[in-house]
Amino acid sequence: AEAESTEETTEEQPSENAEATAVNKQMQFKEAVRIRAERSADSERLANAYAKELVKVIENYSDGWSKVEYNGVTGYCKTEYLEDAQ
Repeated sequence: AEAESTEETTEEQPSENAEATAVNKQMQFKEAVRIRAERSADSERLANAYAKELVKVIENYSDGWSKVEYNGVTGYCKTEYLEDAQ
């Protein structure tokens, strides 16, 4: 892993023009997932969530990420790890 830097890089950055779709519903995680500070797998990890835990999904983005609220933390996870709550 490279040293962390505050410089913006062009790779793996959130797509600024990604379309956001409002969801605003309870869903659950399919498997353990990390909640990130930004829509990037390299961004700061805010929380760890586990399979079948409930999460409030705020928005889905066209770049494959979702904005979620989990245990009072608002962050991002990959949309593919979310499913309708049982």
